[in-house]
Amino acid sequence: MREIGFDPAKMPLGKLKRSTIMQGYAVLQELSQLVRQKLTKIETALIERNATVRAQSQELEDANLDRAAALADQLALEKELTAALEQRDAILSRAQSSFAFAARVAA
Repeated sequence: MREIGFDPAKMPLGKLKRSTIMQGYAVLQELSQLVRQKLTKIETALIERNATVRAQSQELEDANLDRAAALADQLALEKELTAALEQRDAILSRAQSSFAFAARVAA
């Protein structure tokens, strides 16, 4: 109590006037209201920020899913192209063998 300037020997609580107590109570109510208002503003800001972060997170997740789908499609196309190239190489190899055989027979 002495740290805040209150010396109980000089001013015991029982000797405080009712008006002094009521003034102190009014100040405490005002402070309480200001603190509540500030907390409400902070809570509102946090809720708004949370909503923004959630929306951004959802956008990133959607973009990642779209990117993953695009990569899966690209991979499927690459597999198809690889298979087609392998078939082409096999056909060319057989054709070269056939042409070589025909050339030997003709010679």
